[in-house]
Amino acid sequence: AAFLIGYLAENGLTIKPVSSFLSCFAATTLILILGTLYLAMFKLGFNEALIMGLYPFLVGDVVKSALCAGLITGFRRLS
Repeated sequence: AAFLIGYLAENGLTIKPVSSFLSCFAATTLILILGTLYLAMFKLGFNEALIMGLYPFLVGDVVKSALCAGLITGFRRLS
């Protein structure tokens, strides 16, 4: 996820607020997808993995991505 957000930032995809939000959300979504796949393959079934490993975290990750985008945009304006 850090590699992804770094790559997106180097290519200018974190300059505008919307693209910054989408970049942050893409990075957190990558973590959620990998975690859900792990749960589905090794611990739980696919439906249980979605219920326990993906759905509870989506709202928080949207909020976190919005805050991250706001901080990135704000710091860019200051510098």
